[in-house]
Amino acid sequence: MVLEELFNSVNELNKNDLIQLVFYIGLQKKRAKSQYMLNRCMKEITRRFMDSLTTEDLCIICNSTFKTSTKINNETFLNKVTSHLTDHLYLLNDPALCTTFIKTIRHNQCQITRFFFNKSIKHYSFTGLCHILALYSDFLYYDEHLIKVFTGKCVELLKNNSYVSRSAYLSQHPRIKDVQRLLWSLYNLNYKHLNASDVKDVIIPTVMKSLEVGEFEDDYATLVNIVLYLWILNYRAYELISRALTKEHLQTLKASFPYKQRLNLLLSCIYFEDKALYRQLSSRPPEIANHDTRVELRKRPELERVLDSLKSIGIHGNVNKFEVGFQVPYLKIGGIVGYRKNIYKTIHVEVLDDYTSLKNTDNVPTGLMQLKLRILEKSDEGLVTIRANEINSMTNEELHSFLLDELDLVC
Repeated sequence: MVLEELFNSVNELNKNDLIQLVFYIGLQKKRAKSQYMLNRCMKEITRRFMDSLTTEDLCIICNSTFKTSTKINNETFLNKVTSHLTDHLYLLNDPALCTTFIKTIRHNQCQITRFFFNKSIKHYSFTGLCHILALYSDFLYYDEHLIKVFTGKCVELLKNNSYVSRSAYLSQHPRIKDVQRLLWSLYNLNYKHLNASDVKDVIIPTVMKSLEVGEFEDDYATLVNIVLYLWILNYRAYELISRALTKEHLQTLKASFPYKQRLNLLLSCIYFEDKALYRQLSSRPPEIANHDTRVELRKRPELERVLDSLKSIGIHGNVNKFEVGFQVPYLKIGGIVGYRKNIYKTIHVEVLDDYTSLKNTDNVPTGLMQLKLRILEKSDEGLVTIRANEINSMTNEELHSFLLDELDLVC
């Protein structure tokens, strides 16, 4: 009641009262009414107090909007958050504060790549490091030196960590959801330098300890995610697979969306890369409808251009048809498939473009694209991988000739 009375006079409140109102609205967590109230408060803050917001004010606003899942539609405010962090690097010495800002940056999809590397790394918590890596992962922005240093620090913190239960959790203690976030970031960024020994001796024991004390009792989806992310990173955590893919857990997970997608992708990976294990499992991914190839082509113009050029070639050798397909079930990245006699797969043509490549690289594939290429390389069909930056300057005639040469090499 008091909250609503304050809200009704929002345009008359001074800055301190308005920030306090934002704080209390944030305590209501995710509700449509909370989001409406915060959006109204944000308009008033932007109109009257933008230039006088302190670090503490920004933190309260960021925390409340994140807790209530309120999107900030004001670009001026978002720019202030990002610039405040990049212009005041001393804030990185406060892991909790740093993480609050990063959550807002991620939640509102603000791209930022020019900070987070200085001598203050020793002050970061495991959670803070994982959120920073996740921010880079959100935008597929690859900075190998930063990723290497942050990953090494994460492993060090895990190695030196003594187990703390969820009920006794403190901000400096690693949590399983942060381990999951770390692995998601590393696979998405196609990071290839995570040592197998660190996975075996540090990460797996951390997850196993959580299993033993019942941390996953009601959350086996997280365990499946961890197994999947490690698999994409080319590490097969068999000791976790046996605990994650039991018949009982599979039945629970199958009834839960969005975890179905990740579970089925994991099952697809096992099918292609470990047939013996696949035969032992009590579950199979269901048949899926074809993804809409028109949507794939609309967002990937280089892929469409290569497809059109291949179709113009007509019959070449024993290949007489090309079409877009999704060769790995539940991996939503389309490629071009060449067929013999219209039905027999003969060749795969993959394009490394903005959709499938990491930023700040020379068309290095994303983690999911790397997984797809790894699976296709083991198939019986030929594989041609084309970098978009190699063909963008080609004329149609040059592209036609280039593709003929590539087909001759593998067909």
